[in-house]
Amino acid sequence: VCAVGYYFILNMVQKELFALLSASHQVPAVRKDRHDGNGDMQAWYYQTDKTTFAFASLKGSHGKREDIPADRFYFVSNGSGIFDINGREIEVAKGSIVAIEAHSTYDFKSVGDEPLEFFVDVGFKLDLDTIPS
Repeated sequence: VCAVGYYFILNMVQKELFALLSASHQVPAVRKDRHDGNGDMQAWYYQTDKTTFAFASLKGSHGKREDIPADRFYFVSNGSGIFDINGREIEVAKGSIVAIEAHSTYDFKSVGDEPLEFFVDVGFKLDLDTIPS
């Protein structure tokens, strides 16, 4: 994604981020920990009226997601990893932004000794009770 693309992405989620920050003192995060044979992930989910945001730390593989219903944006805050989006591998590291279009299939994993830490705008409001932990 070029510099103009980064600017567009950040502006697109800015209103939702402000809504999240203003509501965060009223609505606590929901923590979900997932430990399976492919990876370990700790995530804190926050919701606004329109979308779900998560801050997460992943060691190993995230797990394949198919035909996602909305555009999704990942902001890598620490670590390194590899995203596989529709069969195309993309290496990421601290500072990377990954845009995944609706109806895509993707997976990602951490690489190296450090966990991959990221913030994600899921693109719609998730039912948090359906997230395994």
